[in-house]
Amino acid sequence: MANVLPSFQSKMRRATSGQGPGENRGRPNEYAPLINEHLRYDPNQGRWIVLQWRRMNHWADTHSSNPIVEWLAQFLDFVKTTLLCTPISPLLLLAPLSALGNILEWPPGVVLGLIATSILPMIAILDFLTEELSQTMGERGGGLFNIFAGSVGGVAVRATLLGHGKVRLAQTSILGQLLFTLLFTSGACFLSSGLVDLRHASGRIQIFAGPALGHTPLHLITPSLVILAPSILLPLLETKGSVAYEYNVQFMSCIAAIVLIIFCCFWILFELRTHINIYYAETDMNDEVSQMGEQERPPLPRPLAGLSALFVTFVIILYSGFMADVIQRAEDIHGINSLFFGLVFVPIITSGAQGLAAVIVAWRAKIDMSVRTIFASSVQFLLVSTPGLVLLGFPLQGQPMTLYFTTAEVVSGALSIALIAYILQRGEANYLDGAMLVGLYIIIVSNFVLSSVSVTPADP
Repeated sequence: MANVLPSFQSKMRRATSGQGPGENRGRPNEYAPLINEHLRYDPNQGRWIVLQWRRMNHWADTHSSNPIVEWLAQFLDFVKTTLLCTPISPLLLLAPLSALGNILEWPPGVVLGLIATSILPMIAILDFLTEELSQTMGERGGGLFNIFAGSVGGVAVRATLLGHGKVRLAQTSILGQLLFTLLFTSGACFLSSGLVDLRHASGRIQIFAGPALGHTPLHLITPSLVILAPSILLPLLETKGSVAYEYNVQFMSCIAAIVLIIFCCFWILFELRTHINIYYAETDMNDEVSQMGEQERPPLPRPLAGLSALFVTFVIILYSGFMADVIQRAEDIHGINSLFFGLVFVPIITSGAQGLAAVIVAWRAKIDMSVRTIFASSVQFLLVSTPGLVLLGFPLQGQPMTLYFTTAEVVSGALSIALIAYILQRGEANYLDGAMLVGLYIIIVSNFVLSSVSVTPADP
C-alpha cells in the first residue's frame, strides 16, 4: 500500500525507466532535458527523436529573457516529458484511426483493438499526471490525492460503460480486474524476475516480505468478502428471480458499498497517519544509499498538469463511449455477451500499462517494489473504485450497480484471493509460482470466454 506515497511513486518510476531523475546515462527519458547545451547527439545511441526535438527548438532556452520564448520552451518540455512517461505512448497515433473506424462502422474486432490500444497510453499518461500533481502536495496530502485520483482512469472507463447501460459488463469487470492483477500480473512479475535469476546456477527465491506487506493479506481478503457477500448469502435466504430477491440484492450492494467506504476511511487513517512510519521506513530508508547524488527533477507545473489531466480524462470518457457502442455491435453480430469483455477486455485496458510497469520493475530485480505496487493497487481498487461504481449507479442508472456474481465467478474470485493471500503471507515466490499463477489465470478466463460465446450446434 506504500505506492500512494509520492516518494514511493517517484522511486517506482525511476525503477521503470532504469535511471533516476536528472540522469541521462546516454538515453532519453521523461527526465532528460529538452534543451540542454551539454546534450550532444551520438549516432550510436539511436537518439534521433531527441535530436529532432533539439533541432526544432535550438533557438530556445527554458530560462530566456523573452517571456514568450521561455513559456513556449517550458510548454514543449512539458509535452515531451508527458509523452515520454511511458514506452507505449506511440500507440496514441492510433486514436484518430479508432475514432474513424467507429464512425465508418468497421468490423467490431478491428475497432475494439484500435480503441484498446488508444486508451492504454491515455490511462498511463493520466496516472503520470496525477503522480506529478501529488508531488506538489507533500507526503500525506499527495498520498490522499493518489488514493482517490490514482484510479480515475479505470473508474472513468467503467462509469462510461455503466452510463451506456452495460451494467453486467461493469459488474464482471470488478472480478476481472482482481483476476488480472492478482493472478496474471503478479504471476508475470514472479516469472520475469525468476527468469532473470536463472543465470545463477541454482536460481534464487524472490523475497518480498516487509512490515507493509505483512498487513496486506487481511486488507485484501476482508473487502473481497464484503463484495462477494451478497452473491454468497442472498441465494440462501431468498428465491432467485423474485421481486424481494432483486430488491435485497440492491439493498445489500448499497450496504456493502457503505462498509467499504468505512474501511477506506480507516485505511487512510492507518496508512497516512497512525502507521505511516512503516511505509516511510520501506520507502526511504532502504534505498538511502542508492539515492545519494541523485538530482530530483522538479514536478511539472501544477496548472498545466491539472488541465492536462482533465483533458485526458475527457478523452478517455469519449473513447469509452465509442467502446460501448462497438461492444454492443459485437454482441449483436457475433453473439458474444458481456462476460468476455468484463473479465478480459476492460481489465487489460485499465490495468495493462500499470501491469507492464510492474513487470519491467520485477525484471530489473526489484520484486519487492513490484509486489507492493500490485497489491496496493488491488486494495485501492476494492476500497475506493468498487463502492464508487456502486453508488454511481444512482445518477447513471437510477439504481445502484449491484454486486451480483454467479457461483462460478464467486468461487474463482475467492480461490484466487485466498491463493494470493497465502503467497503474501509466505513472503517469497519463484518463477515456478509465477508460471502457475499465469496458467491458472488462462484456465479461468478461457472457461468464462467459452461460456460467453453463443454457439449454435449444427444439425446432424
